[in-house]
Amino acid sequence: MIFTENHKQNIKKSRLDYIRSKYKWDLVEPYLDVEIKNGERNRKHRFITLREFKRLKVDQNKSIKDVEKEGYSRYILGFCSRFCKGMIKLTKEKLEEEYRIIDLDKISKKYSIDRGDLACLRQLYGIKSMSGPYFKRLEREKPLSKRQIEILYGTMMGDACGIGGRRISFKHGDCQKEYIFWKFDEFEEHCTPFSIKVYWNKNEKYKLDSIAWQFRTRFNSEFEKCINQFYKNGKKEIREEIVEHLTPLSLAVWFMDDGTTNYSHNRRLKTGYNIAPIMSFCTDAFSIESCNILIKCLDEKFGIKSRLRKVKKLKDGTTPYNIYINAASAHDFLSLIRQYIIPSMMYKVDYEEYKKKVEQ
Repeated sequence: MIFTENHKQNIKKSRLDYIRSKYKWDLVEPYLDVEIKNGERNRKHRFITLREFKRLKVDQNKSIKDVEKEGYSRYILGFCSRFCKGMIKLTKEKLEEEYRIIDLDKISKKYSIDRGDLACLRQLYGIKSMSGPYFKRLEREKPLSKRQIEILYGTMMGDACGIGGRRISFKHGDCQKEYIFWKFDEFEEHCTPFSIKVYWNKNEKYKLDSIAWQFRTRFNSEFEKCINQFYKNGKKEIREEIVEHLTPLSLAVWFMDDGTTNYSHNRRLKTGYNIAPIMSFCTDAFSIESCNILIKCLDEKFGIKSRLRKVKKLKDGTTPYNIYINAASAHDFLSLIRQYIIPSMMYKVDYEEYKKKVEQ
């Protein structure tokens, strides 16, 4: 059979269309301009992007061998081809999750993905390379107990904060010395023996001039997971995956951190009536979206009705909200958390203890 020039062009076009149909460019779009190291440093090109790969391999219809001649690593080109065809299905979220706890060699075996492809995939997803000592530390670290996790999520709702991405910092004033030592006892196995320190806390902005206590944990992958859930966008916020961890113990710790009880003390003295206490959480630092997630959680998970109340407008013009427990749920809430409250904090849940405190 003799092919005309038109036939030849049609065959060539059909072949090119078939090749192009194999690539999943809609999935690749977010990563087109990410630089991937091109193997050895002495190569003509130090990096390649998927956009450059598409231009050379697909748009110009060159073979891998021809593109390699232009100074690109054959193996890196193979990765680009496999990724763009959707043959490597490990998502960024899954790779990040796995890479926090196991190295690339173990991930390679677990998902049957070549170790070299994983190294390229890590670059493409912008995931920081972890060193050997990091994984050795993971093997040595102690897992958190169920109780420690419940306390951790409770205090992260309140005063605790993440530092360095994998450690937790706890800080309280001298009047809450017993409370911070209670926390230290709970997390002592995850701290150095002398990590708790006392210092003079002076801050003109917040009008602080007093003694404070602080301790920080060691690095731990479970601390890292918790921190990442609270600080996804750099600011501490509440998300659905966080409230899944909350228990009555978590609520008690959150209340000891940021809870306030108004017993209407003077009114009680005058009238003798046993007025239901007004309990609230200082949630000024959280967005209204975070507060609504917490209100929903209190209702659906614990049967506690609550509401939002605006507080004083901040200097930046925003109006924060505090969460108030409804009067009808006040005694249910107290019953839920009372058993977990430490002695020095009982004034928050017991009127008689509160009277002792104000009469001192």
